[in-house]
Amino acid sequence: MLGVWKAGMAFVDPELPPHRLARLAEQELLVLDPDTLTVARATAPPADLPAVPVRPGQLAYLVHTSGSTGTPKGVLVEHAGITAYLDTVLAHYRLGPDDVVLQRASTGFDAFLRDCVGPLTVGATVLMAGRSDLSTLAADLPGRPAPTALLSMVPSLLHQLLDAGDVGAATLPGLRLLVLSGEPCTPALLAKVHRALPGLRRVVNQYGPTEATVTTTLADLDPGRAYESIGIGVPMPGTTVQVLDAALRPVPVGVFGELHIGGSGVSRGYHDRPGLTAAAYLPDPAGPPGARMYRTGDAARWLADGTLEFRGRLDRQVKVRGVRVEPAEVEAALAEHPEVGAAAVVARPDGPNGWRLAGYAQRTPDGRVTEADLRGHLEARLPSALIPAELLVLDALPLLGNGKVDRAALPEIRAERTAVTRVAPRTDTERVIAEVWADLLDRPDVGVEDDFFALGGHSLTALRVISRLRDRLAAPLTLRSFFEARTIARLARKLEETR
Repeated sequence: MLGVWKAGMAFVDPELPPHRLARLAEQELLVLDPDTLTVARATAPPADLPAVPVRPGQLAYLVHTSGSTGTPKGVLVEHAGITAYLDTVLAHYRLGPDDVVLQRASTGFDAFLRDCVGPLTVGATVLMAGRSDLSTLAADLPGRPAPTALLSMVPSLLHQLLDAGDVGAATLPGLRLLVLSGEPCTPALLAKVHRALPGLRRVVNQYGPTEATVTTTLADLDPGRAYESIGIGVPMPGTTVQVLDAALRPVPVGVFGELHIGGSGVSRGYHDRPGLTAAAYLPDPAGPPGARMYRTGDAARWLADGTLEFRGRLDRQVKVRGVRVEPAEVEAALAEHPEVGAAAVVARPDGPNGWRLAGYAQRTPDGRVTEADLRGHLEARLPSALIPAELLVLDALPLLGNGKVDRAALPEIRAERTAVTRVAPRTDTERVIAEVWADLLDRPDVGVEDDFFALGGHSLTALRVISRLRDRLAAPLTLRSFFEARTIARLARKLEETR
């Protein structure tokens, strides 16, 4: 990634489903294949290194967010925004060469800049944890530097890691800084963090959409203090925030309005989407001539102490495990299946996990599509966070008098499940796994050949399963191995083979 920047190019996330990556490949100019690209080792740099100028207004990266029109939106971020962001946020974190940052963010998530690129620019060490769970850190730490900072953690995921014991004094003994982002932080979560990490002295809660280069506001929190509510803090230096009404007029302190962002972090716009860019990037009356502000679609208000309180979205958009999701995009992907006549997707509360998606497909008159068919169809087209935890095939979707889908009348999928013939557990190990699955997935019974994710499970639920199986079976189980063995039968075999 740093090499791409030095060469004057921009990068796009390669960790995308095949269908979406194929669409992008039609637009991009160059694809580097890691299987065929070779890099020669040299004892010293060559004397004729190319001097490629990289200017502030050049494109640095293109990252995709969920789109309300049914297709993803590619946000164009320039070098100037990244430089301003990193200069400010790294000073706020007080990172330096003695720090070790645990990197967990995907390259398709702009938090990767905070986790990886930022620490490298100040000489810090980056410990690559990838997408695996943190449970193996304690075993891996001997001989490796212990993390002092965790810069990218989504609250709903942190809830699960704390419950599973993967975040605590044993796995992160020297942690001094924890940064939360992607979803609202609650006082209950902060108290839970303090109990698990009593030595942690600093937590930063931050807010920022992709269109404004990672972070817009910061709130410093004392993990040992009891808060009634937790806001999103104050704007970063070089960033302006305005809370405006529908006529783009400032609202009084204490009154909710739409949050608009200006300043150095505002991105260039959406790739090849001039209409959407014009609607979301408006002239900034508080900035210099030609300046623009980004219309976030988020509701917020100023408090008397000069900080901001975040309320949520003004539209259907939700955050699922920290990823911004437009249900309309998931609906469009469902409707692409040849045996689906119409589709609807709604977000439902999911306790400490935040939100879960429920998808409904109306089969065509001659269609024989199953939920398993739809899940495979979506896995080839959408990132994992956009795939509904639950899917239901219906003969017809409920409609309102105007012909639109009556979303309030869509059934609760968990309550709609009917008993089917399933293979019952046959061994003690299978019975224990089945009990844990049934409890955490809220199902009366599960079969040993049922797919965990087809039953509505996701990565956060999987972490809770792993924690319970460690306690009950003393199972050396990781998130990676769980994803590889998605049925009770396969998981039981894997555990027995390990023993």
